[in-house]
Amino acid sequence: MLPMLSCRHAAEELVRPDVPCDTASVTYVADIVPILQQHCALADCHVSGGDGTGDFSTYAGLLPQVQNGNLLQAVQHLPGAIPMPPSGDLIPTCDMAFIVAWVNSGAEEN
Repeated sequence: MLPMLSCRHAAEELVRPDVPCDTASVTYVADIVPILQQHCALADCHVSGGDGTGDFSTYAGLLPQVQNGNLLQAVQHLPGAIPMPPSGDLIPTCDMAFIVAWVNSGAEEN
C-alpha cells in the first residue's frame, strides 16, 4: 500500500509571492518551512499521525526523506518516484528551486 496517496493538495501559484526567487542563500526556517507547510505538512499528510512518509512539520522528520533522495525525487516527479503532491500538480517553480538549492547545499537546519 502506498500511504501518501490519500494526501490532498490545493494548487497555489506561490506560497510567498513577496519573496523573490533568489536561491543564493536559502535557509530551512525562512524558505523551506513555509513551502513544506503549504504543500506537505498538511492534515492527514506529512504530519505526525498522517498518511505521508515522514513528519515534515519537524526537521528530524523531514531529514531521512532528504538523505535517501525521496524528497527531491517525489517533488520533481522523477520516474519511479511517488509524485508529490499527489494531485499531480508540481510545486511552483520558485518553491521547487528553493527546495533543490537547500538540499544541494547540505539541507542544514538553519
